[in-house]
Amino acid sequence: MKKSTSHIVRLLSFALLALTASVCQAQLPQLKPIRPWSPTPVSPDELQVLHVSDTTWHGSEYDILMNVSEENMRVGNTAFTYTHFKSGIDLTSSWYDPDKADEWIFRYNQLLFDIYEISVIQLENAYNQALSKDDQDDIRRKNTLDYLTRRQDLISETVYGTDTAQIARWERYVKRELEMFPRTAPRAPRFDYENFVGYYLGTNYMAPLGSASQAHTHRLNGSAGLEIGIKNYYIDLSVSGGGYYNLLKSGYFKSTNGTSWEKDGKINRLDATLNLGYTVLCKQYYMVTPFAGIGHWHYEYFRPNESSSSSVLNGTLFNLGCDANWILFNDHRPMNTFGFSGLLYLKLRTYLQYDAKATASAQGIWSLNAGLTMGVWLHFPKRFNNR
Repeated sequence: MKKSTSHIVRLLSFALLALTASVCQAQLPQLKPIRPWSPTPVSPDELQVLHVSDTTWHGSEYDILMNVSEENMRVGNTAFTYTHFKSGIDLTSSWYDPDKADEWIFRYNQLLFDIYEISVIQLENAYNQALSKDDQDDIRRKNTLDYLTRRQDLISETVYGTDTAQIARWERYVKRELEMFPRTAPRAPRFDYENFVGYYLGTNYMAPLGSASQAHTHRLNGSAGLEIGIKNYYIDLSVSGGGYYNLLKSGYFKSTNGTSWEKDGKINRLDATLNLGYTVLCKQYYMVTPFAGIGHWHYEYFRPNESSSSSVLNGTLFNLGCDANWILFNDHRPMNTFGFSGLLYLKLRTYLQYDAKATASAQGIWSLNAGLTMGVWLHFPKRFNNR
């Protein structure tokens, strides 16, 4: 008898526990997905039904939120990380009371949702075009303040959704703004490389001008350089030169040490130059940078069929020209914690050069130069302040 009684008590306990659990579960809101903003207004059928107390005058409320995600993508010649901002409402915690809610309270809540969507669109556009992490932080702070100010204006002017005339007026303005600020396809970020370091290899063609062209032949030089960028300023440390036979067209020039430089001899030339420039135009596919520079040239003369130089000359040179860079590929995504990114470009360099002392004639030489080089930059689009 005791065993039977114990068994009955156990069954009743399980039944009571199951009944309690089902009651508790019935009181919990049904889990629903996040509902993203769309031109179609939120329907009451999407919301939780909640019967609130008589002291709660508000008949409905939307739990508005924002989702942030990053996507690696490529547009044209540029790979970059794009940050998406999406507005939505949490349907699980958004509700309405069928005994208290009316058409106007739903229209008021939709207005709050719409002005949040406008704010999020503006945030996404500005955030992805910012040049630095600091700029992005400032944009988010300002966007939040602007939205809160506008939200408070809506609440005040509609008296928490009770002034129907003001609700209708706001709807006209907000509809117009939603048409003015549609969501657009992601585009490549702005290009303004504040900090970079790179190098290049290539060639340049030198054509003597004026009287120098009568005595000196045109020549093709090899070139290499190191580039450093700080804001829009540009520093270029370059070397160029080569070995040339028959550099002199005619004559037997005398160097400062009395050595005759014959036209059939070999001349080695090496230039080392410091150029300073300023980027005046910076677009997705090209950049334009005028520059001026000063450098040092070094000549060695070898008589025909001799392996050791018989004369050496040194002098100063001056450059004035312009670089046009065609950007072949730009990886704008930070590739490590320091924010390094890579850029591959083709550089067309044209410049006027003046050699303060000529090869062996002790006269200055003007020349026109054009060069084509391939280069790589490591640049820092986040200004070293990724966090």
